[in-house]
Amino acid sequence: MQYSIKNYIYQAIIQKHWLAISYINKKSETTDFYIGIKDIDIDKSIIKCDIFNPFKSNEVIKNNGKGLFIYIDRITSAKILKQSYYETPIDLYNKINNDKNISVFLEVVKFDNNILQYLSDCYQLDNDPFLKEVVMIDGIDIHTLKNGNKYKLNDEQFNILLEKVFKKNRYEAEIANRYQTLAINKFSIDINDKQYVVAYRVLTLNFLNKTLKISENSSINKTFLIDEDKKITLGAYLDINPDEFCTNFDNNEKEYIELIKENFRNNEKVNTRPTIFLLSRNNNNFIDETFESIYKMDKEGKLPTPLKAFFGRNKTRNGSSKEVNLIVFNKNKINIDQMRVIYNSMINRVTYVKGPPGTGKTETIFNVLLSAYVNEKSVLVCSNNNNPVNDIYKKMDECLSIKKPFLEEKEKIIIPILRLGNNKEMGETILKLREIINFLSKNYKTNLRDDLTEMSKDRSLSNFNELKQLLIEYETQINLKERLETLKKIKTLTTIKQINVKLEEQILSYENKIVKSNEIKDEEILKYAVSASEDKDFQNFIYYSSLSKLRKLLNGNYKELIDIINESNLNDGIIAFNKWLRNDINLKHLLLVFPIILCTNQSCYKLGTPNPHFDLVIMDEAGQCNITTSLIPIVRGNSLLLVGDTNQLQPVTVIEESLNENLLKKYNISKEYNYINNSILSTMLQKDNNSKKILLRYHYRCGKLIANFVNKRFYNEQLKILNNNSGNLVYFNTKNTRNPNGRNSYDEEAIEIAKIIKDNGYKDVGIITPFINQANLINDYLKKMGINYAKAGTIHTLQGSERSIIIMSAALSIKTGQKTMDWIKNNHELINVGVTRAKNTFVFVGDKEAIDKLSGDETNDIKVLSDYVYNNGKIIVPKSDVIISYDFSNDSKNEKDFFDTIKPYFNRRGSKFKIERNVALKKAIKNVDINDLIFIGKKEFDVIVKVSGGFFNKFYRTIVAFEIDGGEHIGSRLTSKLDRQKEEICKKYGIKLIRIANSAVKDYESIISLFEFVVKDLKDIDEAYSQMNLFDED
Repeated sequence: MQYSIKNYIYQAIIQKHWLAISYINKKSETTDFYIGIKDIDIDKSIIKCDIFNPFKSNEVIKNNGKGLFIYIDRITSAKILKQSYYETPIDLYNKINNDKNISVFLEVVKFDNNILQYLSDCYQLDNDPFLKEVVMIDGIDIHTLKNGNKYKLNDEQFNILLEKVFKKNRYEAEIANRYQTLAINKFSIDINDKQYVVAYRVLTLNFLNKTLKISENSSINKTFLIDEDKKITLGAYLDINPDEFCTNFDNNEKEYIELIKENFRNNEKVNTRPTIFLLSRNNNNFIDETFESIYKMDKEGKLPTPLKAFFGRNKTRNGSSKEVNLIVFNKNKINIDQMRVIYNSMINRVTYVKGPPGTGKTETIFNVLLSAYVNEKSVLVCSNNNNPVNDIYKKMDECLSIKKPFLEEKEKIIIPILRLGNNKEMGETILKLREIINFLSKNYKTNLRDDLTEMSKDRSLSNFNELKQLLIEYETQINLKERLETLKKIKTLTTIKQINVKLEEQILSYENKIVKSNEIKDEEILKYAVSASEDKDFQNFIYYSSLSKLRKLLNGNYKELIDIINESNLNDGIIAFNKWLRNDINLKHLLLVFPIILCTNQSCYKLGTPNPHFDLVIMDEAGQCNITTSLIPIVRGNSLLLVGDTNQLQPVTVIEESLNENLLKKYNISKEYNYINNSILSTMLQKDNNSKKILLRYHYRCGKLIANFVNKRFYNEQLKILNNNSGNLVYFNTKNTRNPNGRNSYDEEAIEIAKIIKDNGYKDVGIITPFINQANLINDYLKKMGINYAKAGTIHTLQGSERSIIIMSAALSIKTGQKTMDWIKNNHELINVGVTRAKNTFVFVGDKEAIDKLSGDETNDIKVLSDYVYNNGKIIVPKSDVIISYDFSNDSKNEKDFFDTIKPYFNRRGSKFKIERNVALKKAIKNVDINDLIFIGKKEFDVIVKVSGGFFNKFYRTIVAFEIDGGEHIGSRLTSKLDRQKEEICKKYGIKLIRIANSAVKDYESIISLFEFVVKDLKDIDEAYSQMNLFDED
């Protein structure tokens, strides 16, 4: 992310780096050099600094108090030199942190933009590194550098580093600075004279005293490019969790190197030579471009609702509309949950859909797209990889057809959608556009009457009127029930008699509303569903409206695009098409013809500038989408539909945990934005308490016996299993002893699996295992037996697909180490995704005795699955710890969750409220009676709400105190006594005390309703509310 020049100055001071700048001197010439900042004078707008220009001298021009300075307004560009360090004077460091005027002057980045900077850094690190500029310098190794963490270089050593790292032209220096890390080798694997750097220490250089500084801990590369197109993964050499290896390498270096050596198979060699090198990563600038646009929109107050939701600032309530049009393509492939998704995605700015495996996510999105089309909405469909996008594109491209008059055959409708993406996809799209142009030229005389097209549309949509009305009533009914539950929760949060009386009246009122509303059952709504696929009017509307849109290509506005499509050299056409798409006006014209665009998240950067261009963005498999690249499409939409499952595979990252922890601390980032531990779906679900959340409950794919396991283990029995097939569970119990391919690979299982497939004639079969070594061994035996249609792999090879038969190889034995077992035993993503790939038969191949012994008394995921299959599903399946959330906790997590939940409410525009966390009672209460001070002591309120007295009275008084009650409040006499003391103090000083259970800390509606109820009669409240727009709608 790009900062302003002033903010780069701030970052250089805080992060203790040299700053690379371009500067206009007295002769009006631009020169490039580095500065180490000693002081700053904002009144004179000058920086006192040390100066170093490696192209002119190997010595620093030092500021020895003689007034060496530069003017800030003459700096034309600035970049932090990340391979350097500079000892920022402590006085300057304190001045920067304590003087608000300096913070304003230097345009200090606020919290939300710290999030963006953190995500930008994470994205840079989440790319496969490769070696650049390898050199050995005499006299330097890790042992000499570790002695005091700083090493004084002699002139020869210093000059070698300057030549290799810092003496670059401006362009090369910027690339090196942003995407390269100076490091020294700790442990590498040599593979055919190519070096895979596994462990290294980061180095930084101080030009002032020519000292080299080494990081305290080693960093680990989980993946590495030894050639442009050859990637090596750490997992290929490990049989323990790679994250554990990364975390504990320094303490177990010799042991871990031996573990890796055991998996050498191709004459690899250990390399611990102290080579110094640059680790380089390939990055594009579209992430910075995206984040700069978000920053600008935020600064101008123009953030679209999806981005407000991302930052936890969404105040938009769920909407409703009778004007929206709904389409169901096939009534036999729809259920009430899917219909709710269609409706809510048309009326709400943000909708979250949790779609467990086999619940028809693709069918749901297909119907959303048809509904968006008839509502004349432009839509961007995206995901983290090609498979989900291709599945949706194929569904849209193949399902729509029209019956020709007087003939039985049907003609395929060319629906106006485009599949964009990498250059391969762009080339295929250009070829498709050529076909469309050819089709238009042949059908140019087809009579298009807009009035008849609209009549067909109206007649077709009228079939859905009763369905739409019932669905609106159904949503209203759900909202009434949710409101009733909210009131009941509120009642449990207070013991104040007067409030409870009022709450009981409101509860009774809502119960009466629900009774009078005539409860609508799921199956009643489905009776009114009509299949648009069988409706001639719908077919006519789609056919003629599509043709009408496509014909726009033939008018003058699209001449440049037509020229690109007809470019004789396809590669030149691809380059020109990519450039054409980046123009906002061109994209606007394109969407008039093709209102539905499908693309991967990363390739969405090609679609105009990073601003809202689409009415709706739909992101499929959002539980697998990393936070950073997901913002590329999200920034381009006014509304958002996230579809995914947080219980399935999470985003795959290559960032090492310790590096991520350093970044989290550096930018003060909360857990919701942790790049490694979250997807875009989990982040936004944690930050957005207002938007509609829908669970797809109806499971179609797996037989009942198969689906029942995941339903009970991971989904709290919320799924409704609709597959009439009972499903088969098969267990092959082996005694694992021989592992010729290294750790966690067993001949017994591999041979058994090959025999199972051959003896049973299995064709539509998938084989999964947690371990790469076992997958390779299985594939060797399959090849020996002539089975070339089946292949074993890890779970990522089957995510999003399905097979009639799934075979799981556990690859565990009595010899399996505890660390390996700890990694595999509760790998719920592997178990959940693996089991739910099977439509008819799930086969478990494993050493049951070993699994039982390794598990002990634990009911971990692999043990429960083993027992379930072994007993043919006739056991009680306990809920996974991943799903069960415990209410009772006495740490500050719940307080922070509560604080984050209520912030959007109290921070609204014009608010006279102020909220504070962990406030001492004596600070929260003004004019405390001296006799109460001892009684109050050091007690704190968890959260307080203050209100100001108005424009002429800026004094804030505390009106409400919130206490977060966890398990420590149950059965504790001391805690109960302290609670009573707080209640007495609050009563005496006119403060309303509200207790919130841990289970309710994220229940935004309940908390705010309770607050509004409690304070409605307090003085000053009416005025406070009158200055504040409580329910902002965009």
